[in-house]
Amino acid sequence: MKGVFAILKLEQKIPSKKDIEGEIKFYKKKFPTLEGILDLFGSIFELQIEYADKVDVSKFDFSEDKVTETLKEGKPLLLTKKGEISPELFRELFIRLAEIVKEKSLQKPVALDKILEADELKSKNIGLLIEKFEEGDNSFFESLSKEKDINKDVLLFMITHTLSPFYEAYSKGLRPKINHHYWGKEFCPVCGNRSYIMRLRKEDGLKLLSCSVCKTEWWTQRIRCAFCNNVDSKLLSVFYPEDDKGHQVELCDKCKKYAKLSNEKELGRDVILRVEDVATIHLDAVAKKKGYSPIAQPPIEMN
Repeated sequence: MKGVFAILKLEQKIPSKKDIEGEIKFYKKKFPTLEGILDLFGSIFELQIEYADKVDVSKFDFSEDKVTETLKEGKPLLLTKKGEISPELFRELFIRLAEIVKEKSLQKPVALDKILEADELKSKNIGLLIEKFEEGDNSFFESLSKEKDINKDVLLFMITHTLSPFYEAYSKGLRPKINHHYWGKEFCPVCGNRSYIMRLRKEDGLKLLSCSVCKTEWWTQRIRCAFCNNVDSKLLSVFYPEDDKGHQVELCDKCKKYAKLSNEKELGRDVILRVEDVATIHLDAVAKKKGYSPIAQPPIEMN
C-alpha cells in the first residue's frame, strides 16, 4: 500500500442473492448451532436484495462535484434528500419482513401483530415514522412503544431492516463518487448512521467501517475507536477467540464501546459483513459481559 492518503475512491462489491446463500451455507457448516438464526437472516437479506431493485433512485443522481461539496461540509449525502421513500413500498416490505420474522424467529415476537395494526404503519403516516427514525428521535419511539404496548427494540429492528434496502439502493450510485480524503468521520458519509462491524481488507489491510443501515463502507485509521475517535493505544484493546483470530472485537476504554471486526487476511477470504455479523453473535455477548456496549444497535438484535 502506497499510503493511506493516496486513496481517493473505494470499490465496494454488492453481494448477490447467490453470494448471500453461499455465505449462509458456509457458516451453517462451520457453526451448526447458529443454523436457525442464519436461516432467519439469510431470508431477510434475500428479501432486502429483492426490494433494493424495486427502489426508484432517479432523484439521487448527484454530480461528483455535489458529492464532494457536501462531504467537505461534513454532511452525509442523504441529509439533503428527505421524504423520497415510497410509503406504499415501505409498508409492503415491512409486512413481508414481518411474515419472515414470525415464521423463522426463534423468539416469536408477539409485538409484531400490534405493530402491524398501529396507525403509524398506515401509508399516510409512514413518512413521520421514517422522519423520526432518520432524526434518531428515541423519545418518539419510547412514547410510541408505551402507547401501543409494543417492544421498542422489535419496532426499531423492523424499521431498520425495512429502510435498509432503500438506503442501500440510494447509496449504490453515490459510493463511487465519494472522495474519502474529505470524510474519515465516525458516521456514514451516505446516510449518517453508525458502523456496527468492520473489516480489514485482505489485499492491503485497510480498515473499513460498514454502515448499519445502507451498508456503505468507508475508511478509518487502523488504531482508532470507531465511536469516539480515541487514538490512545493504552485505552484500546482487542480480543478474539483462541481458535478464530480472524474474528475480533475492538474495545475502547474511553467511551466503553465495542465494534466487531473481520480480518480477511486471517480468514483467508473476502467476507460479506452483514453475514459476518450474524455468524459472530457470540462475540457480542462476550463484549457486553465485559461491560461494553455496541457502537450502533446491531441489525441482528431484536430483544
